[in-house]
Amino acid sequence: MAAYQYVLRSGRSVPDDVSIMGYSNFKQSEIFYGGLTTIAMPTYEMGEKAAGMILEYSAGNREALGQIVMDVQLVERQSVQAKPV
Repeated sequence: MAAYQYVLRSGRSVPDDVSIMGYSNFKQSEIFYGGLTTIAMPTYEMGEKAAGMILEYSAGNREALGQIVMDVQLVERQSVQAKPV
């Protein structure tokens, strides 16, 4: 959101001159200057998986720690505009 404000203060337009995208899909993203395009992450499930990995590791399973890939969702709002190629 700070980048969004910086672009506006510099006299440029979002999304006409600069496209801006955030992550986490905070509630403020919806109302911030007409909407900030963002990536929605499954934060509850991420915490649940992390806690499970820690518990397994603590119980002696040294292979419990590893990479987990989770789906995310693109939430399109007004801060991004496709540019012609």
